[in-house]
Amino acid sequence: MFMRAMLGVEADAPRNRLELNPTLLDWLPEVTLHNLRVGDRRLTIRFSGHGTSSRFGVLEGAGGITINGKAGVA
Repeated sequence: MFMRAMLGVEADAPRNRLELNPTLLDWLPEVTLHNLRVGDRRLTIRFSGHGTSSRFGVLEGAGGITINGKAGVA
């Protein structure tokens, strides 16, 4: 639950959508999520930065998923 809140992850599996709004803390400047399931898809996403300058990038598995986010690409 903590990671979900910190990374702002909200999945809508039936619509193949993922919302991301990361806010990484100073003591955790980078996080990589492996095998994040959205419907029948699995994604790997890297988050980096801290505070309001947090970023994310999809490393694999984004095909068929709409990703909306409030941060730029890592």
